[in-house]
Amino acid sequence: MLASNGDLPGAIAAARQIRSERALSNEAQAVINDWESQIQARRNWRMARRLVLQGTPDALAEAITLAQRVPMTNPLRVSVNPAIEQWSQQLLRIAQDRGRYDIPGAITIAKQIPAGTDSYKSAQEQIKLWQMFLNPVVEGEE
Repeated sequence: MLASNGDLPGAIAAARQIRSERALSNEAQAVINDWESQIQARRNWRMARRLVLQGTPDALAEAITLAQRVPMTNPLRVSVNPAIEQWSQQLLRIAQDRGRYDIPGAITIAKQIPAGTDSYKSAQEQIKLWQMFLNPVVEGEE
């Protein structure tokens, strides 16, 4: 009843009351683990959304890392996946802007864009271009 009303901490406390000698203890532990996972997923998602408000490349990268910890099977992924895409695009734009005056810094930012996002391929291509600019191949050195 507590879990269905959204009180996962209360439900966990109640489930922990089931003694290990009881037949339900393994089942109860599995349910407790699931609820704890849901609580952690909510916590990670909440922290990620707070971090993004800072708007810095490091905050965006950390927010993405936290959001990626939300299990794929969690209903929050409906919100998490588009946010990861958006934040990755923001990182790419920041990297491209930084590339106008600080190519090594831009590369560092672009490397934080996670694989599997729409921005990843563009970031990898941009990194290669920047690296070629920083380390040009001179005729005869190939």
